[in-house]
Amino acid sequence: MFKKDSIRTILRIALGAVFVWASLDKLLDPQGFAGIIHNYKILPPQMVNLVAVALPWVELVCGILLVTGLLYRGGVLIINCLLIAFMTILAYNLYRGLDIQCGCFTLSPDADRIAATDLMIDGILLIMGVWILFAKKSFPYRSRTTGAK
Repeated sequence: MFKKDSIRTILRIALGAVFVWASLDKLLDPQGFAGIIHNYKILPPQMVNLVAVALPWVELVCGILLVTGLLYRGGVLIINCLLIAFMTILAYNLYRGLDIQCGCFTLSPDADRIAATDLMIDGILLIMGVWILFAKKSFPYRSRTTGAK
């Protein structure tokens, strides 16, 4: 049986790896990522390039923090905020009926268009992040009188 610490560690590494992976295409092609961000029609044009350059680095650094376990609580807090923003933006654009590429994990022109499944994936990732952030560490039982396990 897994302890909460083991579950949290597995979820932490998995979520971190997802964000490291998600950042790679964006880091290699910031201009392509800027085009995808522009297609969402949410940011003013003068903000698109800044977000296209900064966001992948935030994803990469936070992902590395989770994978390594260094300052992971700050990393997962930022990732959870990003996931809430991503879900809001996806839901808004699904509601508007825009037929655009997600840009979540690949910038390939053949990538799938945004869909409700993207919201579900982000929701699952958010649940993982909330678990990582709020699950209490399990401690071995110690007797109050003897200190023995």
